[in-house]
Amino acid sequence: MAINRVGSVTLLNDTLTHVTNAQGKLGDLQIAISSGIKSNDFAGLKGGVEQYTLFNAQQRRADKFISENTVTISKMQTASTSIASLTTLADNMLKLIVNARNGAVGNTLQLDLQMKDYLKTMGSMLNVSFAGNYIFGGTNSSIPPVPDTSAPPVTPGIADASYYVGSDEDVVLRVDELTTFAFPVRADDSAFQKIYAAAHLAIDASKSGSDTLFAQAQTLMGNGQKDLNSAQSRISNKIINTQSTNTELTKLKVYWKGLADDVSKTDLVTASTQVSSYESVLRASFQVYARISQLRLSDYLK
Repeated sequence: MAINRVGSVTLLNDTLTHVTNAQGKLGDLQIAISSGIKSNDFAGLKGGVEQYTLFNAQQRRADKFISENTVTISKMQTASTSIASLTTLADNMLKLIVNARNGAVGNTLQLDLQMKDYLKTMGSMLNVSFAGNYIFGGTNSSIPPVPDTSAPPVTPGIADASYYVGSDEDVVLRVDELTTFAFPVRADDSAFQKIYAAAHLAIDASKSGSDTLFAQAQTLMGNGQKDLNSAQSRISNKIINTQSTNTELTKLKVYWKGLADDVSKTDLVTASTQVSSYESVLRASFQVYARISQLRLSDYLK
């Protein structure tokens, strides 16, 4: 077959160009298959850069919430444990009051000393800390919210928060992009106020020997226990809700990762098919190159 000189040179140049392009693309595909990612830089992702950046940002955001929520859950579990101990303490206070009303043993109980010890213990439980912060003091977490339990309420038998020196503002926690909630309990909660007032009223009743005051203290202590159960329930609900949120965030994180992988990770089936295609191009190009290389000078002069 006769091939003119100009046509042969053009064909040779085109063949070499095809070989170079095919080798480059084949090399990129082989790297993508071995590394598992489409490209080592954003340029290789072409139109997927914005999507990849967005999906990765969503993953990091979910990770941040999950991490912070895990700390929040631990903090609330600490609060729950403290309130469980306070529930036992309130039970003991109530039993002491009931026994004090029993004439046979009431005078031997030294109620005032025992109740003062209980109040000190109550103060310690309300001053519980987590990661160096007092959790029942609202936004003022740097100082103990109940530094002293010896002073009685302003009016005997009337619950108040005179013992409390924390903040009146709740710590607000954000668990995801749309959801926030206030930390469910402060040390000035009505439950603690009533228990505190009942304990001091029982001390007054012991000093005066008044069964009427003992009866009032017993009723007030019972009301405090009911409020304490409500406080414990609020904390438990927030723990459950936050754990549920973390479960959903974990699912979303997997979803965002899948989308990011679709943009950035190598599709092995497609890549393997493309490798076969470029290898076919290279074989054909080399065959053309070999055919041109066999031409003699006389072929070019025809």
